[in-house]
Amino acid sequence: MQEKQSQNVESRERPLRLLIADDDEADADLCLRYLRKSGVKFEADYVSTREQFAERLRKQPVDVVVSDYRMGSWTGMDALSTLKELQPEVPLILMTGTLGDELAVESIKAGG
Repeated sequence: MQEKQSQNVESRERPLRLLIADDDEADADLCLRYLRKSGVKFEADYVSTREQFAERLRKQPVDVVVSDYRMGSWTGMDALSTLKELQPEVPLILMTGTLGDELAVESIKAGG
């Protein structure tokens, strides 16, 4: 039990390793601004292509991925698929301003 508590304290002291997938740098910056306001300690990396996303996941562990749903030639669902393959234990937060009910349900089902 003591070992588990020690690991929890360690993980809280270490900044959250965040990977942001978005093809719009302004949207990624907005996300980062809100996170900074929250007081959460984090280190963020930003990618805009599916290839960059997969490469980052192969090279370094992350704690959470934040992804836009629509990103030009790829989607947040593509990001989820790649994430499940390379770092399946990592959660993905999907952001979008224009996701209909059907796609929202599809996204939730695919995340399970």
